[in-house]
Amino acid sequence: MIEEYKSSATAPLTSNQRDGFVELLESGGVIVGEGKGIFINGVEIPPGTAVKIVRPNIRE
Repeated sequence: MIEEYKSSATAPLTSNQRDGFVELLESGGVIVGEGKGIFINGVEIPPGTAVKIVRPNIRE
């Protein structure tokens, strides 16, 4: 599972994120470019990899 962190409780996904996350789940993918952390150029993400959207807990 990959985690995508949002900075607010209402921050939307971009259309590229929405489409790309579905494609990752269905077909997998390969990191292209410099990347960050363990996600460096050429790393393969296998099909079936879900993306969990993490949002901050907002208390009023």
